[in-house]
Amino acid sequence: MHLPRSLAPPSPVPRDDLIAVLLDDAGLVQRSLAPLILAFVATACVPTPEDPLDFGSLCRPATAQCPSAVLLERDVSGRNQVDYVVRNVGPDPAAVEVVALVPSADFGDGTGEIDPDDLVTRRVHEAVGAGKIAENRFTAQNLGVRDAFRFGVRCSGCEVELDWVYASVPRECFETSNCPAGWACDETLGRCAECLVNADCNSDQRCNTESGRCDPPDTTAGCATAAPSGWLWGLLALGLVWGSCRRRCRAALPFALALLVVPATVRASPPRAAIALGAGPRVMAGALGSVTKRGIGLSVQQELRWRHIGASLALGTSYFLTTQTPPPFSRSFQTYGVTLGPRFYAPIRLFELVAGPDYRRLGTANNSLIRLTGTRTSFDAVGAVLGARFRWSGLEVRVEGGGHYIVALDTTMISVDLAVGFTNAQ
Repeated sequence: MHLPRSLAPPSPVPRDDLIAVLLDDAGLVQRSLAPLILAFVATACVPTPEDPLDFGSLCRPATAQCPSAVLLERDVSGRNQVDYVVRNVGPDPAAVEVVALVPSADFGDGTGEIDPDDLVTRRVHEAVGAGKIAENRFTAQNLGVRDAFRFGVRCSGCEVELDWVYASVPRECFETSNCPAGWACDETLGRCAECLVNADCNSDQRCNTESGRCDPPDTTAGCATAAPSGWLWGLLALGLVWGSCRRRCRAALPFALALLVVPATVRASPPRAAIALGAGPRVMAGALGSVTKRGIGLSVQQELRWRHIGASLALGTSYFLTTQTPPPFSRSFQTYGVTLGPRFYAPIRLFELVAGPDYRRLGTANNSLIRLTGTRTSFDAVGAVLGARFRWSGLEVRVEGGGHYIVALDTTMISVDLAVGFTNAQ
């Protein structure tokens, strides 16, 4: 008795051939994931974020458009930072005093004595020459944790202009339990400190209240380092498993990852669903192009398609170094956004071309370009993508390029991504 061909059991695949196929696929995945892993490692070098809140200018003598002091406020208490640049626009050298006072303080004419109870912090720039500048920063260590303070410039018989950018920086702690063992939370400054008073140090040490460290340092103590973030631990674990597994285990690992990453809907058909992780360079063209260097971006994309048409939803972030004239002195600009648009597919044997328009809602973080972008934190962008894909069974390797015009900023973000995707084979 012979079963119909459609009901006959599949011919067994020789064991050696199966292992060879798995190993070939594992090598393909390993090579495809390499640039993505490098991109993730690159993001680990992103500096501590600063959240710019406001910016402006001060003048002495004050004018109707340019006051000599301003009240800086925020919705909640937090660690504050102000970057500033003082410019002497008068004919003679001048000693310029930059101060932060409590909100209730009377700034006066800027020449009298300051009540010690009103003073938060001050800095004096001696003999700023005509046409010269002096620049500096008040950190959270100077300004503490507060929701409002008065910021101003003082001098006698001078003509100066001061540009400032007000930012918030992350708190290190809210309570002592947030700090490393043996350290305490300085709630006034929102930081972890080795000591708050001399009694917290050894008998031969004194507490340096500015740095929060015991002085001289205890050379017998071990060094403390920040723990790697969760994704870095994951990469380290994956590397150890990859290197220690036997060949058979190593070959099956990409398939295990696919089962963890791909949602159940990917296996449904029709329609066909796919998910992809990509990374690649980013370039700004237009108004922000002259003050940003080439950046890097990461994206996660979900697609749903019916034959030659479909839709794409993507989450992404991009990071740039900036070259703007201070303030601020930070040099980073990060965007994140959601992108939605239709897609059109043109299969050509093993390859497939894809194109489509996009709408993107873009947000900013760590924005060192606040004096150019303003205090807005979200923008609308429109654009399109064009790419090519190579599919082998349920694995896709994608190369896609796109451009998205950020309407309010008169800037276009150009991107090129190499992505690895998983889809249900049909």
